[in-house]
Amino acid sequence: MSSVMTFVMGCSGRRELAAAIAAVLELAPPLDSDAEEAWRAQLVTRFATVRPFLPALTQVVDFGATPQGSQVLAALRSLPGLLGRKKVTPAEIDTDLLAGSWRRLVLSSPHVEAGYVDWKAYVFCVLETFHRMLRRGEIFATNSSRWGDPRAKLLAGTAWEAARDTVLASLKLPGEAADHLADCAALLDGTYREVAARLPANTQIRFDERGRLHLAALEPEAEPPSLLRLRAAVNAMLPVVDLPDERLCRLVAHHSCAVNEAAERGLLDVLQAEFSQERPELVKALTYCDMTTGPDGRHLNVRDRLAEIHS
Repeated sequence: MSSVMTFVMGCSGRRELAAAIAAVLELAPPLDSDAEEAWRAQLVTRFATVRPFLPALTQVVDFGATPQGSQVLAALRSLPGLLGRKKVTPAEIDTDLLAGSWRRLVLSSPHVEAGYVDWKAYVFCVLETFHRMLRRGEIFATNSSRWGDPRAKLLAGTAWEAARDTVLASLKLPGEAADHLADCAALLDGTYREVAARLPANTQIRFDERGRLHLAALEPEAEPPSLLRLRAAVNAMLPVVDLPDERLCRLVAHHSCAVNEAAERGLLDVLQAEFSQERPELVKALTYCDMTTGPDGRHLNVRDRLAEIHS
């Protein structure tokens, strides 16, 4: 180690080395940081949006939990006691729930006095974990059909003992879970090793700098001839429908002083709100044509046309 330091100090002076270290520390993220830290920090600034419903969440809904979710549920129920507090110590929260960037945001917030925690960040940490547990069924809402206890309909006691052999036989499961789990573990391990061995030669898969897996987009398969014939047959049977012209709709709506009839029926406001008037000369031309043409297309004078309308 001393030889390494001697070599480094020989390449640059102590002052330059200290400046380089300071620049690295400034640019590099903290060791306990993660990809979610930026949006989590932004989320904490929106605390006012969750504060109104936080007490109701713990008082109105009757939540239960499995042993794996009981710690998170206890933390959730303690949150209303933090509201309005100016200072909260680490001993008053469950620090075991602080994972990833939440630990730094809660315990080392620059906006909080040393020795105290950012309880608003802690609230969001608990809510995030609570939501994850709720989706996994580790926390459930009592008497809820969707978010209820996933174990509620499981057989237990004498009911399970009576149905045990039949259920295991129908599912083709052994009597002891240990043997079945060992077989599943062996199958999973073998499949994992088989897939891992093919990864280097697979050009459709890559891992980014964060270790996340990305799959290349699949090329669409060619459509079979039968599907093409079916689509052509369906299109041939569909009627040809064109969208009406907007101007034509306005002309028809206001033709031959239709506003007068709409007023008589109490629909003038509806007509004018849905269809605006066209240019006056265009409306007059349409009215002239309508008042001088019969239903069969024959030319009529205005008197005969009005008589035909009232007949």
